[in-house]
Amino acid sequence: MTDPENFALIKVSYGSPRPSDAIAVGALSAVTEHILSSKARAEALALVARADAAAEEEREREQRQQQVLTEGIRALADSVAKLSSRLDALEQSPNIRHQLDAASEATAKMQALPKNALADHTPQPSGELHALKPKPKRASTGRH
Repeated sequence: MTDPENFALIKVSYGSPRPSDAIAVGALSAVTEHILSSKARAEALALVARADAAAEEEREREQRQQQVLTEGIRALADSVAKLSSRLDALEQSPNIRHQLDAASEATAKMQALPKNALADHTPQPSGELHALKPKPKRASTGRH
């Protein structure tokens, strides 16, 4: 009895073929897959090529995902650094504000003075060259 679903590749020999002489036994696509120019082999090779392409796409997707993750971590670290510098600036701002307030207060006091007030406080020359007494004369030693 023959099975329409099973096929075999059998070595050509003289006489009647025997099942033990079969090189391959199974479904037609499985048996003909080993034949170089068969449709089954072409389909098997196309399946392998699609699997390779899918694997390559998955590797590229993983690389893109890793790159996005790396860029995200870098952006987060940069943001933390900026926030840290802003916090440092905020901590120092009361000191800067006090200095600016003091400078503003001094400027306001100077602007409140009358225009000729500085002339009243300017020291005037007394007419003498200096206020020191002359040094006593020393005896001459004869050296010159």
